[in-house]
Amino acid sequence: MESTTLKSKLFVKNEKSAARRTSTPESMTQRAATQRASGPVGDADSTADLASGGNATGAGGGGGGPSGDRRDTKIDIPLPQYMTPAVEKFADKRVKRHSIHGMMEEENVVRPHQEIAALSLEEKKYLLAVERGDVATTRRILEKAEAEAHININCVDPLGRSALLMAIDNENLEMVELLINHRVDTKDALLHAISEEFVEAVEVLLDHEDSSHKNGDPHSWEALPPDTATFTPDITPLILAAHRDNYEIIKILLDRGATLPMPHDVRCGCDDCVTSRQEDSLRHSRSRINAYRALASPSLVALSSKDPILTAFELSWELRRLSFLEHEFKNEYQELRRQCQDFATALLDHTRSSHELEVLLNHDPTGPAFEHGDRMHLNRLKLAVKLRQKKFVSHPNVQQLLASIWYEGLPGFRRKNMALQALEIVRIGIMFPLFSFSYIIAPHSSLGQTMRKPFIKFICHSASYFTFLFLLMLASQRIETVMGGVWGAEVSQQHDEVPTKRG
Repeated sequence: MESTTLKSKLFVKNEKSAARRTSTPESMTQRAATQRASGPVGDADSTADLASGGNATGAGGGGGGPSGDRRDTKIDIPLPQYMTPAVEKFADKRVKRHSIHGMMEEENVVRPHQEIAALSLEEKKYLLAVERGDVATTRRILEKAEAEAHININCVDPLGRSALLMAIDNENLEMVELLINHRVDTKDALLHAISEEFVEAVEVLLDHEDSSHKNGDPHSWEALPPDTATFTPDITPLILAAHRDNYEIIKILLDRGATLPMPHDVRCGCDDCVTSRQEDSLRHSRSRINAYRALASPSLVALSSKDPILTAFELSWELRRLSFLEHEFKNEYQELRRQCQDFATALLDHTRSSHELEVLLNHDPTGPAFEHGDRMHLNRLKLAVKLRQKKFVSHPNVQQLLASIWYEGLPGFRRKNMALQALEIVRIGIMFPLFSFSYIIAPHSSLGQTMRKPFIKFICHSASYFTFLFLLMLASQRIETVMGGVWGAEVSQQHDEVPTKRG
């Protein structure tokens, strides 16, 4: 009997521990709610069960009572405040309000994008058709709008994009042509097409601008108010295309007559600069940086300059000067300066022969064209050294040409070992008087022309200089007195040894 009671106690204890482990806050909440709903009935049932259990225990013996109480008694566990149904309902409502679906269900909330664009159902369908590229549906809606004017064809979505900008973003040329043919406002669509590098749309928009623009009126991208425009007023199509460094678009704009003048000097005191600086000094500085960033575009320099290397050199030097004058934007100017240096250096990679490299480095804008065989003055290389174009001067092609010029007349000298090179230098140094006389007497002879070779000329000059130092050292030691004393002693000794004849 005692063993049976012990087993029943252990079984009940295991059941309760298992129930406690598997219970969750939701199940505990449900049980608490069920107990509250049952009310006194549950208490009466538990009381009746307890009474019946007590009677059975009294009838059956003394050991079964406690086990029966533990098995049938229901324990009401109080829940924390954050687990109560009211709090959970409030939390669900708060989460729902701050979620996307909750915001969609709220009717009285005025969101920012609703103030930007309050679209009707037909306008939403219109923008959706443009976004999906459905040309047929868009054409039908536009034709209906022309007849009934039931929608605003220039409406914008919550992101502020018109139908034309959507078509440009999707690079849908057919949709762009359809919208332009139905006289949709272009506004700054040309700048957006350039920013997206959509070349075909740029051509279509430029044709539309040429046909609709009147002399004296601002262009479509200039007529926008500054507060709603995507780009600042100083950004023109050519400047933006140069910022993107798109060769095709820049060429299209230049062929149509677009120009980009040099910005005023940073210390300019004209009325326009003074007024712009007083109105907004930051915008004034940023507009100058935007202009120089466009001027530093490799594609624009290559298309608009007759001498791209000279233009890159001069622009690099100007940007270096600006970096010292405007300390706040020093990093931007230094970056543009490196861009110009890289462009000039990259042009050297396109030289295919030594002759092309010679023509490039000896180019003189004010002098005659360089011909093969002429004396190389290296005017462009000297200018690069003067303007501190280190990358240009240190380019491998330039260094190889300089080495070939320097060792001209000594084939294979660089491939010899040091001993043979030393012997060659000594041989030329010893022969420098012969080379010098030949150059003076017959400068156009083969031996006289040898003195024009840079390395041979250097060795002869060095040999003559060392000879001069040697003679100067002898003169400083009064060598003629010493030698005269030695020679004089020998002469006197010989004179003493000669016998004299006396009569």
